[in-house]
Amino acid sequence: MSKEFSPNDIRPEEAEKKYLELYKKELDSMLNPETGLVKEELIMGRECPVCNADDYGTEFIKDGFTFVKCNKCQMLYVNPTLKNDELEKYYNCEAISFYEKNILLKTREIRNEKIFMPRVQLVEKYVSKGKILDVGCAIGNFLECVVRNPIWEAYGVEPNKFAADYAKENVKAKIYDCMLEETDFEDESFDVVTLWETVEHLQKPLELLEYCWRLIRKGGLFFISTPNVGGFEFKMIGKEHFNIGAPNHLNYFDTKTIKEVLNRTGFSDISIITPGKLDVENVRSLLKQGKGLEKAGEFLTEMLISDDLENDLFRKNLQIFISENNLSGNMVAICKKV
Repeated sequence: MSKEFSPNDIRPEEAEKKYLELYKKELDSMLNPETGLVKEELIMGRECPVCNADDYGTEFIKDGFTFVKCNKCQMLYVNPTLKNDELEKYYNCEAISFYEKNILLKTREIRNEKIFMPRVQLVEKYVSKGKILDVGCAIGNFLECVVRNPIWEAYGVEPNKFAADYAKENVKAKIYDCMLEETDFEDESFDVVTLWETVEHLQKPLELLEYCWRLIRKGGLFFISTPNVGGFEFKMIGKEHFNIGAPNHLNYFDTKTIKEVLNRTGFSDISIITPGKLDVENVRSLLKQGKGLEKAGEFLTEMLISDDLENDLFRKNLQIFISENNLSGNMVAICKKV
């Protein structure tokens, strides 16, 4: 029997504490001390990443970045955001390097078992063999799990040099260390394209999604995962949730807005699942840190943080309900190119 899965398994407490210190240091260097906002010379405005409208209202400000909601499609996104060259600098900063080496690499085995093998099993429910491309493959967790089965001819694209180099050395797949748009893949050359936890990072997600659509053969499948801000975790904790933060995450989809952007890409046969396992434990951990207490209320807070056995059963049943009703904080859209 596999061991219980907890947030600490994939985000070790001491390593995450150090990462957050480095992250804050990096953010502080971007801020204007007089306004508390990101310096004007570092940022640029952007249109809605779903519908391209330029009609929005401010929702909140966090760590110097402004989060807005589109008045047309209700998409939550960061605007303004870092200019492209500044964003590239950020993704090569000390905080990101520390996260890759001391969190992603050191939790690789448990992430493979609990996150990426279930994703491979999900893909193999729909497709039995063929060419598969993982866009934004990072250090290669998903591909490492994919190639355990010889039915797949596996490829990955990853622009971060450290991550791409690691994947090249440790995964038996063809890895391209560049942006997807810089590859020379022919149109309709893959049976499956995957995009795991990538779309939320992109300045212009629609452009990358359209490129992915071109690469999939007719009848082929596209799997995309991203945080679900319509889910239990975010409704409970709000802007204090650790997954709400720029410049890491620029786009905040729910089940409605992810379907809308995928429809605009060209996909029409779309189903969404939220196979989360840690929603309740994530909320429990954040409540213990004093975050989200007002939203949760006294009764629910007690039920979630108490160590009583009856409350443990409540939490387990709540997690099942959340996952089965598309309320998890992470969602997967399964799209067929028709």
